Amino acid sequence: MTETLMPLFTAFAWFSLTFVIVAGVGILSMPLVLGKAQAALRAQPPHGPAWAHRVWYERRRVYGVIFAVATVAGLLVALPHLF
Repeated sequence: MTETLMPLFTAFAWFSLTFVIVAGVGILSMPLVLGKAQAALRAQPPHGPAWAHRVWYERRRVYGVIFAVATVAGLLVALPHLF
C-alpha cells in the first residue's frame, strides 16, 4: 500500500515546498515591488473610507496573484511525480 501512495506523498511534498518558497519570496518582496505606491502615499496622505477600501482591495488582489502564481508553480513541479 505504501508503494502506491508514495508518488502522491512525493508530489504533495514538492508542491508544498514550492508553494511555500514562491509565496514567501513573493510576500517578502512586496515592499520592493510596491515602491511607486509608497511614493504616491507620501505625496498624498490617505484619508476616508473610500481610500481604505481601495487599499484593502489592492492588497487582497496582490496576495491573490502571489498565491495563484505559487499554486501554479507548485502544480508544475508536482505533476511529473504523479505520472
